[in-house]
Amino acid sequence: MNTQEVGFKPHTIQKSPKGGRGLTYYEDVLHFRRQELEGESVLDLGASQSARFSRDLEAVGVRAKVVSLSPDYIFKQHRQMLKGHKLGAVQHGRPVAATADQLPFASDSFDRVLALFSVSVHARNDYAYWLPEILRTMRVGGNLHLGPFFLPPTHMNLEEEHRACAVRQEYIHQLGHSYRYEKGGIPHHQMLILRKDR
Repeated sequence: MNTQEVGFKPHTIQKSPKGGRGLTYYEDVLHFRRQELEGESVLDLGASQSARFSRDLEAVGVRAKVVSLSPDYIFKQHRQMLKGHKLGAVQHGRPVAATADQLPFASDSFDRVLALFSVSVHARNDYAYWLPEILRTMRVGGNLHLGPFFLPPTHMNLEEEHRACAVRQEYIHQLGHSYRYEKGGIPHHQMLILRKDR
């Protein structure tokens, strides 16, 4: 991958559709195709309460080992939503409840990590706090698809947004992995695709 910079655009927030965001939405926003996931170990970081992505992938016959992770799964009512589904979202018989800064997985566990409207929206506003932990769980050659790359707090003015986005872009650059920013999928947002090179 070649490094390319894309200018930051003002943000808008999209609400999650009822039942969660599905496979086609993930593909469109995070810029991958379902066939690429065949045989891969995939972490859906910040999965919807219904783990819809995992269910959709299974329904179209893509054989990938998907682990759906959400802090929401600490709540009994959200775990019960998954009962009866034969999902990759269930690990050791239970949904995986955790946050991006403390992932309960061994190093080099995943070929791909998908983060759609999750860590960049809900996690602590510091990539250095959670991105190294995500990279730890990825195998060399694995890809992180993160969208949106940056969603600023609503109290920021445009100049502050540009400055904050530039800080994150510099942090990504200093990691030393291959990456690119892409437009599309989410209006007025850029997304990040990062490949773990070492």
